[in-house]
Amino acid sequence: MTAKKTTPAAALAYTLRNIKTFVGYDGYGLEADVYLAKQKVASIYDAADGGPLGIEYAGGKQKAALHKFAARWYMESGVEAEHEAMHAEVLAKHGKVTDHRPDAEGKLESWVNAEIDRIPPRLWIPCRPARCQPGKRQSEY
Repeated sequence: MTAKKTTPAAALAYTLRNIKTFVGYDGYGLEADVYLAKQKVASIYDAADGGPLGIEYAGGKQKAALHKFAARWYMESGVEAEHEAMHAEVLAKHGKVTDHRPDAEGKLESWVNAEIDRIPPRLWIPCRPARCQPGKRQSEY
C-alpha cells in the first residue's frame, strides 16, 4: 500500500488577489484581499512601518477557518520545523533563548509573505497610499 501524496494545506485553496504594493516608512508595504474560491474572506494591510499585519475578516467563521488553514500551512510547509531548528541552535549556542512562537495571525502573516514571494511582481498593482501622495504636507494627514 502506498502513501497518499498531499501538498501542504491543499484542502483549502486560499489565494491573494488585488495585491497593491507601495513604499512605506520602513520598507515595502502591501494591501491585498484573501479569497477562498470566489469568496473574499479577509483584507490585509502591511503599512511597512514595523508594525504587525492589519487583518480585517469578513466574519467569525472566515476568521476561524483562515487561522486553521494558516496553522496547518505553517506546520506542513516546513516553516515550523525551521523555526524549531533555529530555536535549538540558539539554545545550544547561548544556553537560553526567548521563545517567540507566532500566534495564529503571525502564522497567517508568514503565509502572506510566502504567497507574495510566490506571485510574480508583474501581477502586483503598484500604488501610493493616500498618506504618501505628492503635494500633501505632513499636517494634512
